[in-house]
Amino acid sequence: MIVSLAHLLEPVFGSIFALVIFWERLSFSNWVGFTVVLIGLYVAVSSFVAVDSTLDKAIIVAQKRLDIY
Repeated sequence: MIVSLAHLLEPVFGSIFALVIFWERLSFSNWVGFTVVLIGLYVAVSSFVAVDSTLDKAIIVAQKRLDIY
């Protein structure tokens, strides 16, 4: 999961490095693209954490039920 998210950041980092190293000018559409990518990554990570924590709670409940019997 983390590797695929890192691959999605490649265009963002590539453009930032072009800005820093080669003094490339970034257009408005570049900044909009950065924002969309970062919001998408935030949504993906936050939903992954929510699903993962729900799964952890379900596992704990199942283990407690097995210990009772």
